[in-house]
Amino acid sequence: MLALEKNAIEKENKKLQDHLQKKETITLDFEAILLKVIKEFKKSATYHREIQSHVQEVYKKLFDVEVNDLEHQSLEEDFTRGFLKGVRLAEVEGLTPSQAFENSSLDSGDDGIESELKKVLSSDDDDVEIA
Repeated sequence: MLALEKNAIEKENKKLQDHLQKKETITLDFEAILLKVIKEFKKSATYHREIQSHVQEVYKKLFDVEVNDLEHQSLEEDFTRGFLKGVRLAEVEGLTPSQAFENSSLDSGDDGIESELKKVLSSDDDDVEIA
């Protein structure tokens, strides 16, 4: 009987060892997969940060270009407004350009600028057309 019990215990022990080895194999496989996932996640996070950095650089460049364009446009509009004001005051009121610049009583609107410019240019040269 002892030999039968010993065989039964050895079979049970072998079965448990096989089961434990399978679990260890699964655990090792899981750890390897987990390490790969973590590694890929780190790559992904780094890649995401790099992309985000590039996107921010592009936005900054676009913003700078837009700001420069708006500043340039504003300067052109201010120059045109001031020029037309000076021309009009010089023609209508007989003022010098510096006197016309100092006189702030005449503020023509945006619609008046184009018509004033057309009027001034048409009196200088009938072939020039502003659209």
